[in-house]
Amino acid sequence: MLRYQAMMLIFISATLPLIAQTKKMEREKRVKREVLPQAAINVLEGFIAGARKVRHYHETDGEKVSFEVKFLRNKRHYSVEFNEAGGLEDVELLVRFDQLSETLRENILKHLSQYDKYKIRKTQQQFSSPSQPDEQIIKASLEGLFTEIVRYEIIVETKSQGSWTTYEMLFDEKGDFISQKEVIGRL
Repeated sequence: MLRYQAMMLIFISATLPLIAQTKKMEREKRVKREVLPQAAINVLEGFIAGARKVRHYHETDGEKVSFEVKFLRNKRHYSVEFNEAGGLEDVELLVRFDQLSETLRENILKHLSQYDKYKIRKTQQQFSSPSQPDEQIIKASLEGLFTEIVRYEIIVETKSQGSWTTYEMLFDEKGDFISQKEVIGRL
């Protein structure tokens, strides 16, 4: 019996990280600007001048902590995410799915065809680069001149075997599937 319990403990310990990686339990709380890391405030200062509806958030998904600044600029919705130290993680631009290129849409829809039904709830272009300074990434993203890593984050409700599940899926610039996390709900 003791050997069985030890084996089960090893199995659970080995699979727990895999389970955690496939689920996203995001908690987002609105905060004052001063709560953000100073490095993030410094980087964003010039870019949000003239932006409307500027909101600051503290986020955690159970594993990592980040800060996000959401704003409206030139009639476009942006969010800029920073890690705890104030380093840029990515810039996201809210887009309509039907605005994506036909090839990109077809590749994403090909992946979604594995489900009985699906409803795309949100589509964002995601910009990041390990080789460029944070200011350059933000500037290029806001001006529509970004040339490095572009990904697409899709929030989609899927129906399979009679049950609906919500996922955050990530696709590359061609629409090839990269990863997904089940969205447990925002707390």
